[in-house]
Amino acid sequence: MNTSIKNKIIDIAKNNPTEEICGYIYYGIDGKSNILESKNQHLHKNKMFLTDPSDYIRLSESTNTIVGVYHSHTIGDETFSESDIEYADTWELPIFVYSLSSDKWNSYTPMSYAPTLIGRPFCWGFSDCFELVRDYYRAEKGVNLSDYERDASFAGSNSSIIIENFEKEGFVKLPDNGLILKNDIILFKCNTVYPLHLAVFQGKSRMIHHPMGRLSASCFLDRPWTKKISMILRYKIN
Repeated sequence: MNTSIKNKIIDIAKNNPTEEICGYIYYGIDGKSNILESKNQHLHKNKMFLTDPSDYIRLSESTNTIVGVYHSHTIGDETFSESDIEYADTWELPIFVYSLSSDKWNSYTPMSYAPTLIGRPFCWGFSDCFELVRDYYRAEKGVNLSDYERDASFAGSNSSIIIENFEKEGFVKLPDNGLILKNDIILFKCNTVYPLHLAVFQGKSRMIHHPMGRLSASCFLDRPWTKKISMILRYKIN
């Protein structure tokens, strides 16, 4: 999730405390993310939401890429209701919620959500190297990895977030002399203290990744890239 988009949604929710706000999250071909506020058309706006279908049509017919639907909870915590999950599964889109009462955020991505992996623009929080790994593992392994907050400042932050969380997500570090296998995650140090770039090994010396500011791609794991490898991660039930 992109930090600025998250904060924008929270501000809208706090300015409308008596009804669930809702809308769509998208990014353009320029890689910039934004939201489209949609009028809540549900009869019981204080506890349920229903976006305007015309907003979805308008976005889907444009050059923008829809990456999720958002809403708020005015009553209760950030736990998704059955109707929230049904909405996400029906539209095959990730769903995000902010709870006013708990002041917490939650997200859910249906297994049916299957964006293209190759040739997509770079967009922090929605179409970056970490999101590519999430999309790949959901499609290929049926694994829904957690989402983490990030934006353009992440690149130069020297964040240790990957190192701190890979075991929680079900990965183990491969020994330095271990044989890399298909679906293993490669962590790279790119002029940073901690590894911040990720790729998925595809076998036959190829990897799929999403370099910053460029289109996602499958390429050879050649010498310039191997020199930047920090560690290899393997999912426990790989």
